[in-house]
This record gives sequence, C-alpha cells and structure tokens, in this order.
Amino acid sequence: MQLEIVNPPSQIKIAMSLIETIKKKNKFTYDLRLQLDYHLKDAGLYNPNEPDVLKINPWICDENPSSYVYIEDSTIFGIIMHEFSHFLSMTYFVDFQKNYLEAFPENRFIITKYDAANEDYDEEIAEIMSLYIRNPYLLKLISEPHYRFLKSWFLSPVPCTVTRFIYMYNKMSIEYKNKLRMKWGIMVNHAEKTAYTVPSIKPKIEGIIMKP
Repeated sequence: MQLEIVNPPSQIKIAMSLIETIKKKNKFTYDLRLQLDYHLKDAGLYNPNEPDVLKINPWICDENPSSYVYIEDSTIFGIIMHEFSHFLSMTYFVDFQKNYLEAFPENRFIITKYDAANEDYDEEIAEIMSLYIRNPYLLKLISEPHYRFLKSWFLSPVPCTVTRFIYMYNKMSIEYKNKLRMKWGIMVNHAEKTAYTVPSIKPKIEGIIMKP
C-alpha cells in the first residue's frame, strides 16, 4: 500500500511556493525534498548529512494560522521556512556563518524565544533569515544592518515595501500588534500608510541584543 498526499495544507503549499520563488529569483540550483515525519521528536529538522531533505512533524507544529505573519512562528509554514533557512546558511551558501560572525562579532541578535533557548548561532541565523524571507520589511524595522547583510546574500521572495508590511500587519491579531509595539517599538500609521519604530520604546527591548 502506498501513501499519497492529495491535497496538502495551504501553509505547505505557500512555503513550497516561496522556496521555488527564491530559487528562480536568485537563480539558485538546489533541489529539495520535504518529508513529513510524524515520529520526529521536534517540529522540524535539517541535517547537513542529508543535505536535500527538510523534515517536519505536523503534529508538533502550532495550529494558529495567523502567527505565520508574526516573528514567533511555529506553524507548519514557519517550521518549513526555518529549516529551509538552515539549509541555506549551513549547506548551500559557502562561509555564510563565518561572514555573519565577522559582520556581527560582539553581540547576539535574539528575536524569538526559541532562538534565546539555544546558545549557538545556527538558530539565531535561521530565525533571522526566516523572518527576512517571510517579512523583510519587519526585519528592516527591527535591525536594518541584519536586513542589509541578508540582502547582500540573496533577494527575499517577498517585496520589502511598507505597503506589503501593512498588508501583513493587518492580518495580525491585536495580541501580535501589541507585541510589535511593546517589544520592538513598531507602530503603523494607517492614515499616512507608514510604519516606523519609536526610539523611546526600542532601546527598552528585552533580549534583542545579548552578549554571547
């Protein structure tokens, strides 16, 4: 008996589409397989010893469909993009982490709780890169140096425009909008169609920059 997935969840389709868009937009040559492993102990896994495979366990992923437009994203979509970021930074790009550490030698840049729970740069890079892929304008608001560094390596499949950011912002729950304001100092002026950071709030961000 063979197992056939006829109509995968929309979040898987969106993630696969973004990965293919990155490939075409940047003229990359990778060929990847997405593997659903319901016995995987983590929500996702990328192993450089299996360089062409991204593994996820849908049972462990977050079911909140609105979180994939926010920073903390453990949905199927978010996990796929996270593991894909590991693939780019650990395997596809040569000397990516070396260049990252040279660009940001002193401080750690922590943007998620998952990242903060890990003491290595692999997870830090994967979380930042995943945000750059999904919502580049948001990363630019949080840290323009990190945005510029990633842009020097490849183009995000998502337009880095305030219009696109506000479109995604409007899909967020009130909870996520408040988190953007309280944690990152990010505000949106719908009347003027602008997004910006409030200097008096942003320096108070807890955990954004941490010593290694």
